[in-house]
Amino acid sequence: MKIKKENLAIIIAVLLIAAFVLAEVYSVINVELVTQSAVETTVYETVDATALAVRKENEISAPSSGVVVPIVSEGEKVKTGGVIAKVFSSEQEALNYSNLINLQNELDYYNTLESRTIGEASDVAALDDEIEDDVNNYIRSVASGKPEIISDSSSKMNDVFTRRQLLIGENINFSEITGEIKSQMREIKQQGVNPSGSVTTDVSGNFSSKTDGFENLVDYDNVENLTVNQVNELINKASEVNNGSSFGKLITDFNWYLVCVADCSKISGISNGDTVELNIKSSGTVLKTILVSGGETALGQKQTVLVFKCNDMSADCTSLRVEDIEIRMKSYTGVKVPANAIHINDSKQGVYTLVSNQVKFREADVVYTAKDYVLLSFGNDSENGIKLYDKIIIEGKDLYDGKVFT
Repeated sequence: MKIKKENLAIIIAVLLIAAFVLAEVYSVINVELVTQSAVETTVYETVDATALAVRKENEISAPSSGVVVPIVSEGEKVKTGGVIAKVFSSEQEALNYSNLINLQNELDYYNTLESRTIGEASDVAALDDEIEDDVNNYIRSVASGKPEIISDSSSKMNDVFTRRQLLIGENINFSEITGEIKSQMREIKQQGVNPSGSVTTDVSGNFSSKTDGFENLVDYDNVENLTVNQVNELINKASEVNNGSSFGKLITDFNWYLVCVADCSKISGISNGDTVELNIKSSGTVLKTILVSGGETALGQKQTVLVFKCNDMSADCTSLRVEDIEIRMKSYTGVKVPANAIHINDSKQGVYTLVSNQVKFREADVVYTAKDYVLLSFGNDSENGIKLYDKIIIEGKDLYDGKVFT
């Protein structure tokens, strides 16, 4: 019997639809188990703000002639009368000097590395963990876009990779490396690296080559008396692009401030005198600060000026001016899982875990709830609670305590 073309097309379409429906039903019924390890995670309730960095800063004027090269690092402490830079008569001599310093630092690095004993790092697994941390830090530093941060994290990665090579017995010819560096240094010295003068300072402080023209924008001694309108105006002004005209600056007081405006309704959990962590969004740097004013608000007050005091004088901090920050109000620690991983078993709340191919129910309290995940309590001392590194089932069908998967 001949089948008409029209009927054949209908039959094929029906078969395709039936096959699709069967495949979908099978995929729903036979969901493979998906698990994740129970690891300790900390999350924060935060308030976003834009903050202004206020320091006690003295600008350093560059000489009227010559090329100036700093000889101290970002954030380095300088004594009164200390030399902070050398002056050269030409760009080439200044470049030669900078290259010579970089090569000397590289030579010192390899000499130190060569003198280390293997006993300083006898565990390959520990070094691999360090490598993982350093790689993640490097990725974050590249995202920050700051050359000095990228350079520092790159050096740390190079160091740990080299140490691992030494540990596993790979041969590194240090004499060949240092010999090449010394050869380059001799060539530079022959070209001339003699400074024509130097720059000294008449006060002590921490040096920074980063200036923006806003060093004296705010009265350092009056920072706790700023109003909401004043802070907003200062932040707008300091947000303008300005490279500054000075050679550098000295930060003459170890304490400095981050000032921002916040809604009173959002900061009710902190008070003056509290230690508060601030996350600098651009770099991921977390600063430990003390809230010195703005935490005690009046009834009906809508906004307040928060003044956070900090004494971290790292290279990252000396260049801050206007920064987007997260104010960490509260922290919660637990095991992070998707919200749909929670089940009720015998009127008890918890998750299913996979132990030696058998489903085990672990009791847990919800510590924190977010949009698409929850934090659960854990404790290795609890017989029926979640233990770190348990395999938590986050996807699966027909789960029950004691079920065996083969």
